[in-house]
Amino acid sequence: EFRPYTPISDNSMVGKFQLIIKRYPAWGDPSFPHNYKPPGKMSNYIHNLEIGATVRFKHIPFNIKKPYPFTGVRTITMLA
Repeated sequence: EFRPYTPISDNSMVGKFQLIIKRYPAWGDPSFPHNYKPPGKMSNYIHNLEIGATVRFKHIPFNIKKPYPFTGVRTITMLA
């Protein structure tokens, strides 16, 4: 299964990268589907890995982090 994550490390970090992955625990009562959120499948999987475990990542060619300053870019749109 694949989930998109954006690296927080910059391009000077060669051969490795850093991620921030928020863990989503389950909350609410499963008996009431309108008030229940299941746990995040991948975030909990990664959270439960042992130190030193390996995980495979897939690189998507169009998902390249562009460091500041953004040459040739006139505007940046940010959504929160």
